[in-house]
Order: sequence, then C-alpha cells, then structure tokens
Amino acid sequence: MIKKVINQYLERRGKTIALNNSLSASRWVSQDETINLLELFVRRMLEQDINKKVFILQVGANLGLEGEELPDTIYNLVRSDAGRFEGVLLEPMPEYFAFVKKKYAGFSGMHVEQGAIVENDGSVALCRVNPASGVQKSFFHGIATFNKDVLSNRLKREGLIHLLEEIQVPAVSFKTLVSKYGITSVDILQIDTEGFDFEIIKMFFQQTAIRPSIINFEWTELNSTKFEKKGAIQFLTSRNYQIAEYGSDIIAIDKSIASNSM
Repeated sequence: MIKKVINQYLERRGKTIALNNSLSASRWVSQDETINLLELFVRRMLEQDINKKVFILQVGANLGLEGEELPDTIYNLVRSDAGRFEGVLLEPMPEYFAFVKKKYAGFSGMHVEQGAIVENDGSVALCRVNPASGVQKSFFHGIATFNKDVLSNRLKREGLIHLLEEIQVPAVSFKTLVSKYGITSVDILQIDTEGFDFEIIKMFFQQTAIRPSIINFEWTELNSTKFEKKGAIQFLTSRNYQIAEYGSDIIAIDKSIASNSM
C-alpha cells in the first residue's frame, strides 16, 4: 500500500521511483527527502472520506519560536482546512507552550496542553538550554530531553555545557489525557521528543486501548539510535503497522486502515 501511494504521487510529479524494500516487505525507505509522507497520507485520508474529521494527538508540538520555526506539517495541514481537523497538542516547556497556544488560538478544534507524557501524573525534570543564555536560538530551538546525558554530550561538543539547566514541568499520562478530552480515536499520533519517541509509543499502547491510524515519529535522536530504531520498527510491525522511512522520520500506517481506504 505505501509503495503504491508513493508511486502514484511520484508519477503525478513526473519523478522516478526511489524506494528500497531490501529490509522487509512491509518497510519502504524513501530516498527522496522532498516527499513529506505524513502530509501525503493525511491528504489521502481526507480525500477518501470528504466528511471525515481527522483527530491529531501531538506530543512535542514545539518547532521553534516565531521567526525561527522549522517546517510544521501539522500546523500547515490544520491551517489549510481547519474544519477537517481537531486534536490535542502537548508541549512541556513554558515559553514554547505559550507560543503554540497563541499559534493555534484561531482553531477551535485544537486544544493545546502544557505537559510532558509520563506514566503517572505530576511533574518531571526536563533538561534544556537556558533560554536566557543568548545562544543562537535557531540552533537549539527548544531542545529539551528527559535524558540529561544526551543533551550534555551535545552541549559539550559545542563548548556550551554551562548553558545546561533542569526545570520542572507538568507531566500527564495518556490515560489522564484521554479521559480529560474524551478521546475515543486517534487518526494521527505525531511524536517529537528528542530521543524519547519509542518510549512514548510504548506508553500509548500500554495506557490506552486506542489504535492510531498513523504514527509519525523522529528516529534520528533515538537513544542508541540503531538499536532503538530497530526496536521501534519491530514493535510497530508486530502490531500490524506498515512502515516507511523518510528524512529523519518514520511513519507507521495501520494495515487494516490502509487496505480499506488507501
């Protein structure tokens, strides 16, 4: 299914196919980083059912402050057709939470929550670069992690270890989040948590009975990248998801949804 949809997309753009299926029949690797597979498959979902409202659950909604933002696929999708989307966006860091909340203020179906995902509600220590440090923000645009060693090593390489700080942020479980917002289904689970993505995926399946249609997450920052990347792929394929890799992201699509509508 993934190969078919990407082939159709490339044909429309007059491009040749650039896929590699050497690892498994259910996994395709895009060599064309201009393909945004998340956008491609969400738009396909919208086309298949013109009355559908797509529910987004985004963990780690920060993509930089105003004027420094990285490309934001979720926001661009919502902005392009606001009436077709609803969801909950989580961002733990106070400055970035405030910006994301302002950014989505005009979209009534989108709720922005300050919090990090954990097993039990409360608060949690988050390591980050001190935002008052004056360091070039576009380089460290809101980088934060539970794993102090990951950020420490990166800052040491840049000679910026003195900018490391820990802050306490609100923390919430998926179980609480689902109850608070009455979430019964998730079309897109989008995750970008600086190396904690696989843990977030496992917690979602442990704490809820919901099966997302699409899971999109960043793999390049996974702790012990090669090992955890393989583990995440095996975890999702064993749950009947089809996998594709593009740029720094991995997208997993529920095979039952794919066979019925894509």
